[in-house]
Amino acid sequence: MKVITLNGETGSKKTELIGEIKKELCSQGAKEHFYKEEGADNNDFKALVTFNNKKIAFCSIGYIADKGHLESEYILRGLVFASKNNADILINAYTEPFKEFPESVYKRIVGNYIKIPISKTSDLTSIKNQIISKI
Repeated sequence: MKVITLNGETGSKKTELIGEIKKELCSQGAKEHFYKEEGADNNDFKALVTFNNKKIAFCSIGYIADKGHLESEYILRGLVFASKNNADILINAYTEPFKEFPESVYKRIVGNYIKIPISKTSDLTSIKNQIISKI
């Protein structure tokens, strides 16, 4: 499975961008199989679509889980979700810094992944197009 990880600090619009990628793929004919809002505020989501005969999983939560959960739980759940659904591609988020779940640990779990840096001043359209070109 190819993993594309948006990596940036809190407030860099990782969730918004992941949602825009999903929306763009659906506008180009992707079929949505699953969608669920997540997180204490339901501003994040997990989804699965098929696009050009590829299963693409999305997990927009890239930070510490809600109180009472393992810090890295949502990130790990996204990986499990993608794996259980035999996704060809997972597009997810990783919030930097995440001292409770360092990127070195993430990399050991995921293996090779495409790291897409994002900041509060990034050109989201350009990054969206860059990611879609990798699908």
